[in-house]
Amino acid sequence: RCKEDYTLHKPVRLISIGRHFDLKNPVNILRAVKEIPEAHLTLVGDGPYQAQLETQAAELELGAQVTFEPSVANRDLVRRLPEYDIFVIHTEHWELSKALLEALLSGLPVVMNYRQDKGGDPPELAGGEFVCLVENSMTGYHEAVSRLINNDAERTDLGHSACAHARARWAPDKTEAK
Repeated sequence: RCKEDYTLHKPVRLISIGRHFDLKNPVNILRAVKEIPEAHLTLVGDGPYQAQLETQAAELELGAQVTFEPSVANRDLVRRLPEYDIFVIHTEHWELSKALLEALLSGLPVVMNYRQDKGGDPPELAGGEFVCLVENSMTGYHEAVSRLINNDAERTDLGHSACAHARARWAPDKTEAK
């Protein structure tokens, strides 16, 4: 289902989903959340960087501002996605992850990093009008998330664009037919 209401929750609900390792290390997202006191981040996933991320969250004194969920059943996650305000992700993989596709299909505004290697971003992200691409830094994530929090029209438009773009290309019935 697509997100219907883009009114922000209090606190603003951010979600990041993915296995936590060197190519999918959300540490800059954690650092950005520290600078956005009105936001709460749910980090879904596990991996070799999990302990490091939990230590970083403690050192940043994020406390109740971040929740770690090592594992969530996909059907439950897909059902919950529209309840969040913004999807944030770090990945250096040259692919569109299942988590990213699910967020796009749900109509969540997406903030993600430009790829640093492999010659840039995958062709599926060409144009980028349906995602907010940022530098993989605390500043990159902070500026983008803050801008979306403060600009209702931009946040709503980005979510609608994400949903329309994803459903036109990756809706389950279309991908099953291929």
